[in-house]
Amino acid sequence: MTSTTSSNKHVGILALEVYTPSTYISQSKLEEHCGVPPGKFTVGLGQDGLAVCGDAEDVNSLSLTVVHALLEK
Repeated sequence: MTSTTSSNKHVGILALEVYTPSTYISQSKLEEHCGVPPGKFTVGLGQDGLAVCGDAEDVNSLSLTVVHALLEK
């Protein structure tokens, strides 16, 4: 029987990258548009803006952007 400590490998998260689209909607303008009370999104959710993807961005392009940034580092 072999010991488990000798076969353990150092594994885990080595790097992390986050991509946020540059296009966003102001939460205060969204509150006005949706007709909700002021502060529902800005105070309630604690957000100033809501990022949205452009028409040329999808899950694959977002993923490749993040992988590219990780490989560059």
